[in-house]
Amino acid sequence: MNFDSSFSGFLKNSVANNPPPASVDRRRTAVMLLLLVGAAGYPGCSKAPPAAVEDAALRSAITVAAPAGEPITLKSAAAEFDILPSGYIQPFLLQNEKRLALDEPEAGSAASSDALVSAGKEIRDFTLDFSHAKISASRGKLGTRGQRVEITGRGSTAEAAGIEKLLAVEVYDDFPSLALTTVTYKNVGSKAIKLDRVVTERRRLNASLADPTAAPYDLWSFQGSSYDWGKDEILRISKNFSQPNVMGGPGPKGQGGGIPVIDFWTKKVGEAIGHLDTLPLVLSLPVQVAKDGRISVSMVLEPDTTLKPGEVYSTPHSFIMVHSGDFYESLSLWSSALQRQGWNLPKPTNADYSANWCGWGYEAHFTPAQMLGTIPKLKDLNIPTATLDYYWFDSFGDWNPRSDTFPGDAIKKVVDEYHKQGILITLWWQPLGVEDGQGKPSLGKPMTTAKLVVQHPDWMILDKNGKRARLISPVCTVAAMCPALPEVQAYHKELTERFIRDWGFDGNKIDSAFSVPPCYNPAHKHKSPEDSINAVADLYRVILETTRSLKPESVT
Repeated sequence: MNFDSSFSGFLKNSVANNPPPASVDRRRTAVMLLLLVGAAGYPGCSKAPPAAVEDAALRSAITVAAPAGEPITLKSAAAEFDILPSGYIQPFLLQNEKRLALDEPEAGSAASSDALVSAGKEIRDFTLDFSHAKISASRGKLGTRGQRVEITGRGSTAEAAGIEKLLAVEVYDDFPSLALTTVTYKNVGSKAIKLDRVVTERRRLNASLADPTAAPYDLWSFQGSSYDWGKDEILRISKNFSQPNVMGGPGPKGQGGGIPVIDFWTKKVGEAIGHLDTLPLVLSLPVQVAKDGRISVSMVLEPDTTLKPGEVYSTPHSFIMVHSGDFYESLSLWSSALQRQGWNLPKPTNADYSANWCGWGYEAHFTPAQMLGTIPKLKDLNIPTATLDYYWFDSFGDWNPRSDTFPGDAIKKVVDEYHKQGILITLWWQPLGVEDGQGKPSLGKPMTTAKLVVQHPDWMILDKNGKRARLISPVCTVAAMCPALPEVQAYHKELTERFIRDWGFDGNKIDSAFSVPPCYNPAHKHKSPEDSINAVADLYRVILETTRSLKPESVT
């Protein structure tokens, strides 16, 4: 649920205070999603009564062609999706009666976009039974009209002999350039099957298909992961490009979160993949340029589970999307598809688009005098909002004012003076982090031990070894509270009330806490270690709603 701060600034600046023209509405949709991301529970899919399904299929403008010995094609007014014998879904953008593509699948079974890794061996040789493909009305949440194709297959090698694969592809009238896919594996054998890794949506892209003068890798791209601090997410792919794009939980360098969309485009055509689950699933969307210059991208999950005979494993609702234009097209459509599933976005306030001066210009050891001395310049420049930034506090977790720079009620006096001068002021803080005397200090702050960790050690996330898990960021390395605990959410509500109601701040600047590690604390009784990751959005919702209840025109 994070995006790079430089991109944030770019997006904010792209929406002026004046009302945008109609052509920019689609961009505002994407901007609102990125700035105000917040998750609601996934509502699931409901199956319509048979009569309704049949009626919806008759009304759909999506057509399905299944000639013997040929790919099955789902066609809309905007796109065509060919399901190849290997199971690879090759998308085409339709323009002026031409099929434009970036996809260049390999020949034979190597083209399969799905694979399992079991006991260290990759399994992707499944023979799909196209002669018994099932065509019916779509049944998900993306609309009442559409078409669905289901194809079953069995493994054609000894390793895959006990596995049955079901590929389902749906195209909806309301989303004619997007194909929704799921793959289900069933253990139909007599022995348990270990699932180490599951790969789906594997694509092989070639820019030369759209521009014969371009190198195969020469595509612009949006990479939605919080891969590394300060890294661009909008970039041109280079010859030796490689990026793991971990989504959901923390990545190798501690950032985490992310927008589960990867997009590539040229002047003529673009293609994106990702998932449409409303939870921050822990997976990766790795991108790498191969030796032949083609771009390889896929969705990779590591379920680390075992399928007993008769059990099934299904991939998330992933998608392939084709478009013209840049990444705004894919993000806008992704946002619309999530909202169709019940994912509600908070409405922006006017203050969300205001310029904001940040006290970090004085770095860590700033004083009340410096903050107050800036007011005349802010008024001169007509900047309506400021931020009291990093290291105004004693310790992560306790969040009391520093006694050496902000003693007594010094913070309240600063807030009151800003308000007296007609300027709003927000507060920097980092939810979920707690100093426990370990880790390393950063940005001029010595490491301490918060009272909170002594009083509530049971609130902390534990790793697989029973040790406190860490929040790792450019700001600090500290212990992590578990946001799935009601007590932790209640504590953050109390903190927010202190900052907004008692001290008078006009909003929150929340930094460097994009996700948390999986929680293995037995006292929390989680159904899954990823419960902690899924609950990050719930905790941020508590902060946002508490802030807005106290100050409706606030910024978070």
